[in-house]
Amino acid sequence: MFSEDSLTLQDSESWMFLPHPAENGFRATMKFLTSRLRKLVADQRGGVFVEYLILLTLIGIGAIAGLATVRGALLNELIDLADAIAHIQI
Repeated sequence: MFSEDSLTLQDSESWMFLPHPAENGFRATMKFLTSRLRKLVADQRGGVFVEYLILLTLIGIGAIAGLATVRGALLNELIDLADAIAHIQI
């Protein structure tokens, strides 16, 4: 009824196909599932993308935290400058 060779990871619907246990037996279904799981574990195509995504996320979080710190320091300096200008007596 089904063939493992005809199912590829590129097919959007083929990875969802599971043989019915009543048609092929429980062992055939488990064999199919374990072979499919082994193929997914061995697949390395998305690994580099995930690593870059994690790296960019960490850089983005660091940039946001750094800009928040700079904002606080700049705000304090501008408040000090405003106080100094307000206390100038002519």
